[in-house]
Amino acid sequence: MIGPTATLIMRRFADEFDREPDGFVIDLAHTASTMGVSFSKGASSPFGKALHRCVMFGLAQPTPDGFVVRRKLPNVAQRHLNRLPDDVQQAHYEWARRTIRLDRREIEQQLIELGVTPTAAARASEAAALAS
Repeated sequence: MIGPTATLIMRRFADEFDREPDGFVIDLAHTASTMGVSFSKGASSPFGKALHRCVMFGLAQPTPDGFVVRRKLPNVAQRHLNRLPDDVQQAHYEWARRTIRLDRREIEQQLIELGVTPTAAARASEAAALAS
């Protein structure tokens, strides 16, 4: 499970990709300071450790000229949610209900790739989107 700093790093990357989908250059020292953590080259600083955790958990991959990062992250496992206090679990479920939206076109395309007819895929993806 990643911590709050690694989560902020991934959210910052996602925000940047929303603005520049083909890639971007980011000042890591400045980014770290905006998060309230220190930065130094290598994995010894709090920012470096958090970035390393992103790599360890497969959320980012170093390349010769930067990082490749995942645009979509997996949900928090239920076993981790079960460890949280009831009020925090409830807050998480309410947040997820408000913010997690199904991408109807993505669902439809995946169904077609699995062999579902386009008409059935369109109906199923529409029903899923309405139910979310």
